[in-house]
Amino acid sequence: MKSYLSQFYSEISEDELLEIVNRIKKLSAFKKKIVEDDVLAIAEETLGKVPEAEKEIKLKEIVVVTGNTVSPTALLHLKIKNETRVVASDGIGPVDAAAKAIQKALGERIRLLNYKLEAISGGTDSLASVEVVVEDDEGRRARGVAVSGDIVMASVDALIEGINRLRYKRSRL
Repeated sequence: MKSYLSQFYSEISEDELLEIVNRIKKLSAFKKKIVEDDVLAIAEETLGKVPEAEKEIKLKEIVVVTGNTVSPTALLHLKIKNETRVVASDGIGPVDAAAKAIQKALGERIRLLNYKLEAISGGTDSLASVEVVVEDDEGRRARGVAVSGDIVMASVDALIEGINRLRYKRSRL
């Protein structure tokens, strides 16, 4: 692990390193054994994020309801620039419902071109790594990656990260 992180050492800010350490500490409170792949996934996700000050979209709260006799529904509180929007949507599953709610809040169409879900390690307490590729109406694409012990949260965080990257790219043009 040290050699892996050392190749990024000159690129890791003190804030990023602190975020990695804090996320590992938080994970250790819930997971009995943390493996090297968990640490690497957290580090990779943290180092690839849009800078916090540059994010236009931030998730404030999410509530997801799903079950065998209820339509999967997601309720999201999103902060978009300086405006808070509360939206709800249903879907085929909880991730689909959340993705539809995000699009509703944005008022623009974002296509999900690729969705990849992977368990980092075995067991029910495994971290989930989600990677998405999103595209806007102008054909710009961006990748979002997130890691969480909760599949829905990892999916939502990856989607929001991808959309923030799209908007970050637009602002740089």
